[in-house]
Amino acid sequence: MEQELGVYKIKMMKFFCTILFLFVFEFAMGQVPGTLGFSYKNPRAQAFTLTVSSLDFTRANVTARILNNGVKPATTSGILWGFSVPTISSYTGITTDGNIAGNEYINTMTGLTLGGTYYIVAYATNIAGTSYGNVLTYTHGTIYNENTGKTWLAANLGATAFPTSMTHTAAYGSLYQWGRLKDGHENPASEGVGSTNGNDQPNNGGKFINLTYWTGNFGLWQGVSGTNNPCPSGFRLPTQEEFSNEISSLYVLNLTYGGRRYPNGASRQYSGDRGYYWTSSVVNGDKPVSLNIRNGVTTSFGNDFNGVGMSVRCIKN
Repeated sequence: MEQELGVYKIKMMKFFCTILFLFVFEFAMGQVPGTLGFSYKNPRAQAFTLTVSSLDFTRANVTARILNNGVKPATTSGILWGFSVPTISSYTGITTDGNIAGNEYINTMTGLTLGGTYYIVAYATNIAGTSYGNVLTYTHGTIYNENTGKTWLAANLGATAFPTSMTHTAAYGSLYQWGRLKDGHENPASEGVGSTNGNDQPNNGGKFINLTYWTGNFGLWQGVSGTNNPCPSGFRLPTQEEFSNEISSLYVLNLTYGGRRYPNGASRQYSGDRGYYWTSSVVNGDKPVSLNIRNGVTTSFGNDFNGVGMSVRCIKN
């Protein structure tokens, strides 16, 4: 009998210990009111990265939020961005003026490049350290056409603003000789020279070559890894077919009347009246194809010499 009583007491002690443990656990997790001397709170505030949207050619707005529910209040919050996932000790850009009261805020990313892909996180710092929000991936300055399923840069290469009209001069951008790398020749005011060293990368100090054919190589601008591809990483020259598929909705791309530069040393011809855009396509083995636009709606494709300077609008691969 005494032995059975002893076993019963042991079982009851285990039972009450379990109940006590659960009570303390629930207390610690905040499920039971009281004044226990420790907190279930994370020592750091929580940060959330919500949305990002383009503001202008070099800036974008990021909406974020912190929950100021750490053991100690947040002293600094903001956003971080970089070409890899940023931290408070490794980043391309940072803001420090996010809301520290535990509310939603908007901060601005600056110094962005057209077509650049950035990783963005919100952060909050208090005495316990820094916490980070979810990571957003953002490619700056792009347009998605849901009709074709294609993503394009929102401006011509060399432009300094997103186009607001076909005659927006800041959106005209550069004039590239077909197949050439970005080396300064694309500047419409660059010096002209009447010879080439026969190299696919002339290295002539960024001069525009005043020859109808500056090279006999017509495979330079094929695909995202094509030789001399002037587009940002992950982008390339569109094919004639891809531009053709966009003709019914060219307004989405906001193409401009940036004119062209013919191999006679002149800067821009037909500026404000016509637009000429290179494609990567070549016909008859030696005639690059271009898209020509005028009068707002008239479009056509032409075959021209690779020495002509035209606008470039890149498409995402």
